[in-house]
Amino acid sequence: QADALLAFGSNDTGYTASKIYPYLLAGKPLLVVFHEASSVISLLRQTGGGTCVAFATGEPTDSLATRIAQAWLHDNQWSRPVPLEEKAFAPYTDSGSAVLLGGFFNDVVKEARK
Repeated sequence: QADALLAFGSNDTGYTASKIYPYLLAGKPLLVVFHEASSVISLLRQTGGGTCVAFATGEPTDSLATRIAQAWLHDNQWSRPVPLEEKAFAPYTDSGSAVLLGGFFNDVVKEARK
């Protein structure tokens, strides 16, 4: 029932958010602040669904705060959902994952028959 969702990462470049997919599917305004090397950043850039603020290792906190304010608070962006590109998001759904997994096992069976 939240008006908007927030997802924050860490300076660990390998960290990803386990709940990012449900957040994207909620259709609510979403602010994502993660390290630029996190898979969350590439996911959002590919699929949309939220306002993305990526930071670099060692970026000053005041610089990051300014960028978050510009991206999220300016002109009440926090109140506007960013559309999720459903076609780009399809591989991350249960049916999309099943297609990929099925393709993998088909390749395994083909290889075993050689």
